[in-house]
Amino acid sequence: MILLTRHEYLAIVEMHDKLAWPEVSAAMMTLKEARLKRNYTQQKLADAIGVTRQAVSEWERGLSIPDVNTGKRIAAELRVDLNEIEFAGRRRVVAAHGS
Repeated sequence: MILLTRHEYLAIVEMHDKLAWPEVSAAMMTLKEARLKRNYTQQKLADAIGVTRQAVSEWERGLSIPDVNTGKRIAAELRVDLNEIEFAGRRRVVAAHGS
């Protein structure tokens, strides 16, 4: 897991917002919608991907976002494309440059 300071996180978010992303498909859904679609509780998803229930709750409430590798595990577990899930109000999981 990559830990970022608040300053680093905000810089990445700002950089992310400046990028020109392709149009979002109609299939876009929040993490909570994707989780409920598969009938997963927060605890079941957390156990499946090796994080705490509190982490899942924070992602769903927009308090934090998962790192890219965790995002990939979430997508695989919920059987959706990673780019179809909105994390923390963002359309994609943000990766630091050079990753």
